[in-house]
Amino acid sequence: MAMVYIINDALPFAYMVQVFLSFAVLCLIYLLLKEIGISFFVSVFVTAVAAIYPAFLYNLDILLTENLFTALLTAAIYGMVRFMRRMESIRHPYFYVAGITAVLMAAVMVRAQALPFLAVEIFFLLIYATALPLKKRIRCCGIVIIVALAFLVPLWIRNWLDFHQFWLLTEAGVGPQIWGAQPYFLDMSSTNGVDIDSLISQNKALSETLYWKWRIFGFFNFMWYDFWDENLVHPYKILSMFRLIHPLLIVPTIALIPVYIRKSKKEVLLIGCVPLLFTLMCLPYHGLARYVYPSIPCVLVLFGVIVEKVVFKIRKKKSDTDIQVYEQKSIAYIDLIFRYAYWVFSIVFSIILLYSVYIFSWSVGTEMSNYRLARTYDVSSSQVESFPVLESQELISDRSLWRVDNVEQIGDTTYQGIWDETPILHVQVPESQASLSENSVITKVELDMPGGYLYDYCTVYWTGSHTPEISENDVYGRFPRTSLNGKQTVYIDDNVSSLMIVPCVFRGTEFSINSIRITKYQVPEMVQ
Repeated sequence: MAMVYIINDALPFAYMVQVFLSFAVLCLIYLLLKEIGISFFVSVFVTAVAAIYPAFLYNLDILLTENLFTALLTAAIYGMVRFMRRMESIRHPYFYVAGITAVLMAAVMVRAQALPFLAVEIFFLLIYATALPLKKRIRCCGIVIIVALAFLVPLWIRNWLDFHQFWLLTEAGVGPQIWGAQPYFLDMSSTNGVDIDSLISQNKALSETLYWKWRIFGFFNFMWYDFWDENLVHPYKILSMFRLIHPLLIVPTIALIPVYIRKSKKEVLLIGCVPLLFTLMCLPYHGLARYVYPSIPCVLVLFGVIVEKVVFKIRKKKSDTDIQVYEQKSIAYIDLIFRYAYWVFSIVFSIILLYSVYIFSWSVGTEMSNYRLARTYDVSSSQVESFPVLESQELISDRSLWRVDNVEQIGDTTYQGIWDETPILHVQVPESQASLSENSVITKVELDMPGGYLYDYCTVYWTGSHTPEISENDVYGRFPRTSLNGKQTVYIDDNVSSLMIVPCVFRGTEFSINSIRITKYQVPEMVQ
């Protein structure tokens, strides 16, 4: 990206380069589909779906490296697939392998996430490039290592001369690890000055179960529940209908990998590795849709494989993506073991993915509440229900206590979000003498807000006795909600006096506010 600004630092030129890279990715998706034997009409259909997938259109940012990285990695994957399909007809296989590896290492220089694919390339060359003699396959693997070292050794020398340390790539991983060790990124200011081991230990001490639910289901949810949008709010009306591509196509395609992977060709096995590896690589750090975004082109190619298999099943024909038989018994045996291990792992992966995206999502608000309650009072939300109730009040009938900004009112309590701003619900919570006399209060907020997008987010800020002003450290940020169930409940470890709520994070949606119930509980002295 720095070279782009050296050539021309005008912003339109930078945007033009990003658009070109995105278009190149679309072309590579089509070429990959054709290379693995997908029919012309299915290839065109899948490429058209990719062209309207919102994540490819939203993120033409001028500084972020994702588009360059995605283009380089997809090009390297295409080169590997093409080599495995045509190795017998390639006149200079060594130069071809060197070129593929050079493109892959260029991706590594942009983002280190591409480095594990060197091992993938070596494995597939050694085991599946069976059209070449064993000696040639070993030489190809040696060339991969030499080219990789040609990129890495100058970097290692520079790091040693400048920093007197050996770094494989960079030392930028501590920050993401800190974020990942803090459940749901709540109160990140509390992590300042805390080392990663201490942070993990103290969060596991609060609740081992809560921590691991975050590290597994929470990570998968943050990576795959929604597509990457650096704006966070999906602000373009023209693309709103295409948001459903992600939950209805992208996630199911990954979840279906175990169904078709055992009987697919080696090239499909390679492509299927990509979304699985990207997810695994994020687990030691933290999960964001942005981190798995570069694997989406391969997911769309896998979608093409599914469509092709369905079409051929209907026509009762054999798809060109089906498995081939290996004449060498040793290769056939290794292939069988690899496919079985791949299949078992993908089953576990799919179960976690489906649970995280379609079930765990709706309990994220509760999980956030449980973390704060455990940290402050060492209790859970279920235990709070047995505490003495100080007051419980329904606020919806008193319009002086709440208002909604950045919306068009289309009914008594029904609103249409505008496309230029995010809707915000402001709530003033009346304070009774009972709650004011208590130092330790837990507030339960129950919201009934039907509507919004089919899958969306809700955010809750508050002020109270221990929170004098709205703060990014005191917020339940972007927990999933759905239009199928508008009821949301969160517990706040404070005597809340006001709320600032984003009912629907995605812009332009219609929603209603049917109920705002506030219940305050007294924390028993034995708990304090």
